[in-house]
Amino acid sequence: MPNQVWMTSLLALKPRVQEIFQDLLEREAPVRTTELAQRYRLSDRSIRYDLEELEQSCVSLPVTLVHRRNGVWLDGPAEARRALQREWAVLKGATAPSPADQRLYVLLALLLTAEQPLVVKQLQDVVDASPRTVYADMDRAERWLVGHGLRLIRKPHFGAKVEGEELYWRHASYRLLLAACPSVKLLDLCISAATFWNRLCQSVDARVRTGLVQADDVQTVARLVADRAAEHPHLQGWWTKLVLYTAVTLGRMRQGHAVSLLKSNLKLLQQTAEYQFALTLAVRLQRETGLPFAEEETGALALYMLGAHPNLELQECGAQTAAVDDFSQQLVTRMLKAVDETLGIVLSTDEDLFRGLILHIKPMVYRLLYGVSIENDMLEDIKEDHALAYYAAVVAAQFLEGELGKPLNAAEIGYIALHFGAALERRRARPASSADAVRILVVCAGGIGTGKILQSRIEANLTHLQVVDVLDQQRIHHVSADAADVIVSTVELSHSPLPHIVVNPLLPLADYHRVNRWVASVMGMTADMPGAERTLLKPVLDVIQAHYEVLDPAAVTAEIHRMFTRIGAYLAKPRAGGPASRAALGDSATQDSHLGDRKKVFRMLDLLTEESIRVQAEAANPNEVVDIAGQLLVDAGAVAPRYVQAMKTSLAVNGPYMVIVPGIAILHARPEDGVERVCMSLVTLANGVAFGHKDNDPVDIAIAFGAVDNEAHLQALSDLMRLLADSASLDAIRRADDVQQVLAVIRKVTA
Repeated sequence: MPNQVWMTSLLALKPRVQEIFQDLLEREAPVRTTELAQRYRLSDRSIRYDLEELEQSCVSLPVTLVHRRNGVWLDGPAEARRALQREWAVLKGATAPSPADQRLYVLLALLLTAEQPLVVKQLQDVVDASPRTVYADMDRAERWLVGHGLRLIRKPHFGAKVEGEELYWRHASYRLLLAACPSVKLLDLCISAATFWNRLCQSVDARVRTGLVQADDVQTVARLVADRAAEHPHLQGWWTKLVLYTAVTLGRMRQGHAVSLLKSNLKLLQQTAEYQFALTLAVRLQRETGLPFAEEETGALALYMLGAHPNLELQECGAQTAAVDDFSQQLVTRMLKAVDETLGIVLSTDEDLFRGLILHIKPMVYRLLYGVSIENDMLEDIKEDHALAYYAAVVAAQFLEGELGKPLNAAEIGYIALHFGAALERRRARPASSADAVRILVVCAGGIGTGKILQSRIEANLTHLQVVDVLDQQRIHHVSADAADVIVSTVELSHSPLPHIVVNPLLPLADYHRVNRWVASVMGMTADMPGAERTLLKPVLDVIQAHYEVLDPAAVTAEIHRMFTRIGAYLAKPRAGGPASRAALGDSATQDSHLGDRKKVFRMLDLLTEESIRVQAEAANPNEVVDIAGQLLVDAGAVAPRYVQAMKTSLAVNGPYMVIVPGIAILHARPEDGVERVCMSLVTLANGVAFGHKDNDPVDIAIAFGAVDNEAHLQALSDLMRLLADSASLDAIRRADDVQQVLAVIRKVTA
């Protein structure tokens, strides 16, 4: 059980003082304050103040901060120091693997390092488990290996043996090492290579560590990159992982395993700045270890750097690809055109989106070529809160798969969706910032992607805050104290010139309220909510309570907030200089008529009526499907007859991309092709029709829409995308034999 007194004392420290505390806790010898000041880029005065704060906290800890002429150190019994290290790991979220996971990690380590097949008896002795448990663990290990591009061959009287390409083998070994090290974030390259190794030994079971990495290799790599890591202390995690991956590489090379890369792909890799960085490291490693580094080995290190982080942390350590190549520009240009034409949203003119995607796509292409997987902890939040952006990314992924011949996993699609989400948020009307708005700096790992989406979420939902810039971590050191009032960051900052708070870049409900309260506290304000929500929240609640029994008021309030999050920007007053600027002249009638100037929000149920839905229709081919869906729009007076032919032309050009999920086709043409007003129709088919999509055919639901501009239909499309994410509701629509049944399903999903 964690010691609550210790935990409270540690939590009370500033992030920078916490770093200094961990530094001193690991040292066995005194360190001079000038050395600490240099390491943390502080003045002698600042480091003295930090040490005074730490000394006061030590009153509640089982160690004492000692000052002497030869330096400072934490003095206390060895057992007390180890206990503090354990508490620190708990504080930072480093929890030990469960017994089942620990057995899995040991089993995987044995399989990945064995030169000969292993039988159950051998495994049973090492993991200390029954044969039945070992067989169950082998099933789990097989699934894990398949997920990392390897195969587990299991045969009676033969045993079990891993097979696969060397590049996948190394990546799997590296991922296993990370999974088995709960405190990887606490590994610190800036103290000493020996201490780094000791911490790794304390964190990882010896049965897992042995065979994957060796002490000499880890310490050699740690020593070689320590100077670069010290220059970028906020990127300790990146450098730590580079050390572990490189140590795994050295171990595999010592065992005689060489990586194989296609010459054409190697030539592409050699044009990147990552390859040049890897080449410098490889030359030093060859000199230190005596291992020969062929071009392919250097290329493998460069490939790891290119694919290691989708947030472009490589940019900050001076290794990001320097030039944007023609291939990436053309690929993104054609990808955005496919999204524009499939969803009817012109995003290709957004320069921020274009630049962000180019920087993201290039390392992604290398990941696809070599099967390097990434993880995306925000994936479910992205699907839930950015449904339209996610399906725009699905369309983009379909295009990329066709161009590159490689499938994109959901994690990759999720990161692309972040860029689309930021672009869609930028499209919405923004209320003008008031003169007394709180000035915000947004900070993220690489200055794009997550930072842009956080900026968009703040601007859409926290209108009393004004984002003045989006920065990466490295640039934060050069920010002056008067550049903004506060910082909202997606990553922890150890050296911040302004008060800062760390949030999820998607700004979920909990973080929304947390930022509101925190800003109010820092600025001495009263926490508030955007105007539209503040004005309408109580009336909406009153209506609900008048007609329904509310069992969970907090949940209802949260759902209302989610609604205002989606449509709040449309309910805001127009920007200064727009149609409503007449109010500035003192026309009281105009001041009270902002509602008429607001952007009309078209929900899906505003557009889909009994007259624009047809169920269980018969069609023999895609053109007949277009005829049925288009005629519903023509009959409603929403489009001219020529719009139906324009949809057929669009289908002929973009057919496969218009089938964005299994069984669903999205049909549309351009606004100038005959659209009179925003509209939508839905048709279910008695028998599926092939549209030519290799994965998503046959189509049994077709949705046609017409847009008058690039914005008025966005909310209806967002509703549609939420419907497409609900497989049970789609199945109910497919089975429906009555229009009212379809409307009831849509009402339930989009309410």
